[in-house]
Amino acid sequence: MGISLIVTKSFDQNFEETGEEIVLNDWLKLIESDNTLRIRTAPHTLEKPTAKGIVAIPASPGESELLIGDHFVAFLGYREGELAMKYSEDRRRKEVPSTIQRVMLNQLGIGWIPSRAS
Repeated sequence: MGISLIVTKSFDQNFEETGEEIVLNDWLKLIESDNTLRIRTAPHTLEKPTAKGIVAIPASPGESELLIGDHFVAFLGYREGELAMKYSEDRRRKEVPSTIQRVMLNQLGIGWIPSRAS
């Protein structure tokens, strides 16, 4: 299962195309003005599936993190004039979704039910 959240200005309340985009500098200013948001600077890290070691992928411009409790979690990323966030269940991993992902799932009425292996 996967969920995508997209924040856009390209459609209005009547779902008519507007041609507008979110300006990166406006998004960055919003992040700077909110103490519960920050720019992600740490790279994304993944274990190599076929060899030992870790791959580090730099954070993209406009990637943000949201303060939940006492730590920051991945939040919205900026790409091509839109903000986006994705959650996808990886059946190979038995990780618990992050707090923000669980909040999103609950807000969408989906909820998260841990498997027996979790």
